[in-house]
Amino acid sequence: MESNSSIRLKIGIIGSGNVATHLERAFRSASLDIVQINSRSLLGLGTDFNVLLIAVSDKAIKEVAERVGIALPKFKGIVAHTAGSVDASILSPFFESYGVFYPLQTFSRNVEIDDYSEIPVFVEGSPQVLPTLEWLGFRISNNVHVLDSERRKTLHLASVFACNFVNAMYTAAEDILKDCGLPFDVVTPLIRQTMLKALQRSPKECQTGPASRKDTEVLRQHVDMLAFRPELAAIYEAVSNFIMSKKD
Repeated sequence: MESNSSIRLKIGIIGSGNVATHLERAFRSASLDIVQINSRSLLGLGTDFNVLLIAVSDKAIKEVAERVGIALPKFKGIVAHTAGSVDASILSPFFESYGVFYPLQTFSRNVEIDDYSEIPVFVEGSPQVLPTLEWLGFRISNNVHVLDSERRKTLHLASVFACNFVNAMYTAAEDILKDCGLPFDVVTPLIRQTMLKALQRSPKECQTGPASRKDTEVLRQHVDMLAFRPELAAIYEAVSNFIMSKKD
């Protein structure tokens, strides 16, 4: 591919979900030429793209890639998926130039992101592909890294703990608060301070609470209070045991 400074990239984003929606917004804000393509019908798929990003669910990547390969058998541009836990090689049967363009963030279609430049972007590809994907990453982010598939899977696993599981704990807290008529926002200052401490110091160093103190009386009381929510009782005990193991 020619130097990115000498050509005008045209980018296709296949998908219409959370990731696809936010990538489209980020690229448009960077004044890039974007076409969003329907993942089911491939409506909007042309032959003049330099880069195609497959931003669909993990389980749909291979099927979409295969259909694109059939529709564009002579495509010479770059095709990359945006998933955290899928090998780049899933695209190899269908395209010569392929890779990964993975933005590390939680995306919800109807929730705005103030600053895309803070979002880390992790890219993977052959030496011929990487310069273009890195260039594209730096158009929307100040934080772009080359990362292979195995380490990206580990990053994604850590992100599930840091984001998805934490949000699930917020959901549990919200349900418990509702039981006694309290709004979720009563724990807002607590959430904010917990996050700030974890960012300023090691999360392990900042751990507090009954499990950190190994206060078995309070731990037993809390488990008893969750007797009518056995799934939460099991989570409470498992996480408490994890916290205590880190204090040994």
